[in-house]
Amino acid sequence: MCNKIGCIYCGADSDLSVSDIIPDALTNGKICNRNVCRIEHNNRFSDAFEYEVIEGLAAITNALNVKSSKGKNYAKYSTDIIVDGITYNTKISAETELFHGEKVFKSEDGKHFLGPMDKLSKFKNIKMEDVSKIDINEIGIEKRITVDLSVFFSDSMYRLIAKIAFEWYCLCNDIQNKCDELESIIQFITDGSGDNPVRILCNGDEQVFNAIVADIGNHTLISYVPEDGSLNVLICFFGIALYNVKLSETVPDNCKYKVNYISINLDGKRTEFKARTEEELLFEVNSQMKPIDTISNIQITIPKNMKDNTILAKMFYMTSERLHNGVDFNIDEIEIRKNLKKNIDYILKMSSLTWHGLKRFVKEYEQVIEAGIKLNERQVVTRTLFPFYLLFMVGQANGEINSFKELNNRIVKKFGAREIRLSFDVCEKMQEEILAHDDYAEIIKCGANIVSNM
Repeated sequence: MCNKIGCIYCGADSDLSVSDIIPDALTNGKICNRNVCRIEHNNRFSDAFEYEVIEGLAAITNALNVKSSKGKNYAKYSTDIIVDGITYNTKISAETELFHGEKVFKSEDGKHFLGPMDKLSKFKNIKMEDVSKIDINEIGIEKRITVDLSVFFSDSMYRLIAKIAFEWYCLCNDIQNKCDELESIIQFITDGSGDNPVRILCNGDEQVFNAIVADIGNHTLISYVPEDGSLNVLICFFGIALYNVKLSETVPDNCKYKVNYISINLDGKRTEFKARTEEELLFEVNSQMKPIDTISNIQITIPKNMKDNTILAKMFYMTSERLHNGVDFNIDEIEIRKNLKKNIDYILKMSSLTWHGLKRFVKEYEQVIEAGIKLNERQVVTRTLFPFYLLFMVGQANGEINSFKELNNRIVKKFGAREIRLSFDVCEKMQEEILAHDDYAEIIKCGANIVSNM
């Protein structure tokens, strides 16, 4: 490889730009590679494959409160609103746009409209004598979000995942020009040619998947070299999908660090480490531990720094048979789709349990909460009930919950686990608990004020 600084895709040494390794609209934590030519690669990748993935994941990024720095609002996503058996399809960026905004919705059959009276009166093809008022607290409302799972199997996704793996590995190893030994993956990223080096994996392997996903919505990247000597990057994308990228059949001579790890959470905080070899990593971990006891001739050790969040990740790396023996590439698409759906459903239900999610919910529903929220007693509206229940918990705690850590602890204590299965029965019990208090609107308002100041 040439020592001269140039584009890692083509070697051009002029008009270089900063590439967001993970597109800006897909993460709250930037990692950048400064060695990508601006027009031919950085700009062109946006149109060639990034935009399609960003659009396909809009409902997920919206739920996870991931917003592009280039836009003021969260991503708009398609949703079906079913009111009294009539389906209205629309695109929204916030729940409050449904019934507290200025939108007018048209039904799928084109025969019905739903919206504020003053807005409906401005439509020439609507006769006001045919318009009737409805109370949204007294009718059945259902909201459906469908994420097209085919985006996870698309050529655009595979090229994006390959780009993320390639640019990140180059960054980790200070590769600042085109590396001929990585020509195969470069061609796949730039024009989609050659063998696809990306495989979507069945994350039913709980040992791998759970070890690299610490929180909802994390992006985790791990480089590893299995027994066959190939260079690979394992990517857990949003804690939803697991991909393996084979960068090359062998490790390029100029790559010093075979062991690389980074995990980025929704707050943009990172856990990362790297080492030249696994032996070096083992030595590093041993130096971070201290003995506390010996049981049956086995020495028990604990971390010297209990706040060091890299140690568990390092220990997983060293003990994972998958990383040493290679990842199983037997693809069971039916099983993969089942796992994708399960992970997406969990994220859509639990997004309000994140710091950003609950803060955003309070802000978007501020007017409704201040006016005195009135829950629909005829229907359990699961999409908003859980965050309202969290505010109810905070308001009812008499000042004992003043941080998100304390809120999470209270949730674990109440439900027995942080992962809550929000079935209809669970939500129904939540609603019954709230409605049992005549002053629930004031309790929720109190909780919202506390959350706003957390």
